Amino acid sequence: MVKKSSICDIESEKYSIAGLLKNVKVLAELPRNFSENIYSSRLYGTCFSAIQEAIKDGEDINPYLIATKISNLGISFDELSGGTLLEHLEEIKSGISLTEQATLDFIKRLCKISLLREREAAANKITAFVKEKSNWELPPEDIINFTDEAFQGNLSLYTREGGEFVKIFDI
Repeated sequence: MVKKSSICDIESEKYSIAGLLKNVKVLAELPRNFSENIYSSRLYGTCFSAIQEAIKDGEDINPYLIATKISNLGISFDELSGGTLLEHLEEIKSGISLTEQATLDFIKRLCKISLLREREAAANKITAFVKEKSNWELPPEDIINFTDEAFQGNLSLYTREGGEFVKIFDI
């Protein structure tokens, strides 16, 4: 059984959505691999998906539209503590003032945190494997092959952006 990661930053997730509600142009500057999976919170990941969908549909981004799109999917969120999604989105849009650069900075932070969660999941998978094979008679190449598979060849500090290698933490 894989445990849920404790590596998250819900405040940064909230701020990124608030920033996107105000600075939609930032979406064009996001890394290609940025998706709702970057968010650890289902609430903010779903909001991001709805914002992306609205952009693709050529719609003006606003809290009402995003809340309606999500509501039409029949999705609700326990973490709203009795309030509505629309109230929450209106509150964060009006209560959090971010520039485009600040929005991008929060999004970059989420990319780094997501990378750490991926590494944690792979490490947990490797730990479970080693505990399962604890007779210590496992050939070293099996351990290496399993480790490579768990990290899916993504153990590098670099990624390919626009044909060039870029340090992941510089994205």
